[in-house]
Amino acid sequence: MRWTTRAEIGATRLGAVLDIEADSWLTLGTAIGAVAWGGLCWFVAVPAVIRYMHPVIALWHGLLPQGGGPWWSWLTGGAQMILLLAALVPAQVVISHTLLAIAAWPVSIAQFIMMIVLLRSEQRKIAPVHIRK
Repeated sequence: MRWTTRAEIGATRLGAVLDIEADSWLTLGTAIGAVAWGGLCWFVAVPAVIRYMHPVIALWHGLLPQGGGPWWSWLTGGAQMILLLAALVPAQVVISHTLLAIAAWPVSIAQFIMMIVLLRSEQRKIAPVHIRK
């Protein structure tokens, strides 16, 4: 019996969409948990909620949502997840709530700006495709 490797099959477009959507649901759930149980302000969940405008816009134009983005969007997203996970660490001895509250604003604002920039660039890409139909 011979097993087929993933490299032989290749990634599907739907698989890529489901992968990024699963990551986004994880981020949204973690953000909600960080607000509810981690003591962070509500603003940390705003970028995670705004992210769902991406698939809505894509689906509105009859396209599948796409993930990814420029390398610097991965930096802000990584910083966001570190902040959210740090707020949920059970032993808050190492990380003070004051430090997290201070860090929450610049990290959340950076991720908020990133989501808006990505939405604008996505709209520019979709508009010409939609007009050609």
